[in-house]
Amino acid sequence: MHLKLVRSEPAKDAAVASPTHLRLWFSLKPAMTITTVKLTSASDVAVPLGKPTFDVDVKQPVEVTVDQPLAPGSYVVSWKTASSDMHPVTGDYRFTVK
Repeated sequence: MHLKLVRSEPAKDAAVASPTHLRLWFSLKPAMTITTVKLTSASDVAVPLGKPTFDVDVKQPVEVTVDQPLAPGSYVVSWKTASSDMHPVTGDYRFTVK
């Protein structure tokens, strides 16, 4: 069984105020040594983020801080991680800042 993204904050396709954190919940405990989270604007400009953190409980999200307020517009969250089998899993989703 491979890890999968089960929930995110902001949620996929959500319209939200500028978030201060991105949170990703996975079906299995992620391997934090290879976990990355990136945020880019619609014009493909990278947004500065903090380092991903994770509590040991799989019910807790991988969390990254958003280091600056986001301008209104569309953004893409891209992530990469793996579970204990070290099979890499990647994904992305969009959200909009009002």
